Amino acid sequence: MESLLLVGSARVTLELVQTSTALRVLAGRTGATRRQRQPDLDPQLALRAVQRAGNRAHADCLAQSVALAAVLQRGGHEPTLVLGCRRYGARDWGAHAWVEVDGARLDPVSQPEHAELARLRAANDWRIGPGTS
Repeated sequence: MESLLLVGSARVTLELVQTSTALRVLAGRTGATRRQRQPDLDPQLALRAVQRAGNRAHADCLAQSVALAAVLQRGGHEPTLVLGCRRYGARDWGAHAWVEVDGARLDPVSQPEHAELARLRAANDWRIGPGTS
């Protein structure tokens, strides 16, 4: 149920504010708002829950990735939201979003490889910052 609420909230929030702001609202920040503890949430289970919720909510990759990052952050992980792009055909470009955690790529909406443009982390207040490709 939490995943469905987060996916729906991400979808609506992303229509109103930038991605960084949506992540701050839904996932929280580091420090006082994040409990320092061992992660107790299996990232693969979180991914499947967000995918199911995303299908029900007809959410795109960005909304699902924001929701997944929020679930993982709340569950004690340190996820990274990755934004990328690729060319489709001679003129068309497409964007894609996915999450990385503990060295694993979690892709709520499976897509072909995309070139990485930006990485957003809670440690940078969900802003594009140092270490961004």
